[in-house]
Amino acid sequence: MAHVVTVSGAVGGVGASTLAYALALQPDEGAVLIDAQLDGAPLDILIGSEDVPGARWSQVRVQSDAIDAETILCALPEVGGIHVLSADRAARMDARALHFLVQALRSRCSLIVVDIAARDAARPALKADMHLLVMPPTLLGLGAALSAPELDLLVIANTGAADFGAANADVYLDAETAGVVRWQRAVTMAAAQCLPPPPGTDVMQLAGQLWGRLCDGL
Repeated sequence: MAHVVTVSGAVGGVGASTLAYALALQPDEGAVLIDAQLDGAPLDILIGSEDVPGARWSQVRVQSDAIDAETILCALPEVGGIHVLSADRAARMDARALHFLVQALRSRCSLIVVDIAARDAARPALKADMHLLVMPPTLLGLGAALSAPELDLLVIANTGAADFGAANADVYLDAETAGVVRWQRAVTMAAAQCLPPPPGTDVMQLAGQLWGRLCDGL
């Protein structure tokens, strides 16, 4: 049975999609990365799968939970052992379709990571094992986090601006701080070349810790 994780950014540009990608890289096999952020850059740009054949959201037509997991996996592009459902210009994601897809894949995969907006109405309905919110230690980030439903773990993105200490975020929010991710040039350089975050970087270390928690039953 798959673990399901949602990853959201409290504000834009804090690295939520990068964390989602890093987390999907953790299992040896059986990971699916779903792009439910249809108002931003498609995930296949981040991971370099733009030219890999396979279905994108505009080609997904799921009307019920009767769809077969193998049918889904065979239709999706695969990059580095990860099956990816990315947005595209013609995409119109249906919240029910997302729910049915996740439900169908639970029986076949080891991990399903959904990159989704923090206030998307579909997010709580996914009944994920872990809801991650990436936020900067700023008042703007705190305000956005306070309005996010179904919040389990905070990830503090230390991008330079700060209105309070990163370690103090959980004082204001009813959630545990899972870790702090610094801006690191190596991650930015890798993303520019459509490569995974390098081993040893903050985001990969945190992803490994989160995967370990899931495997240990949280």
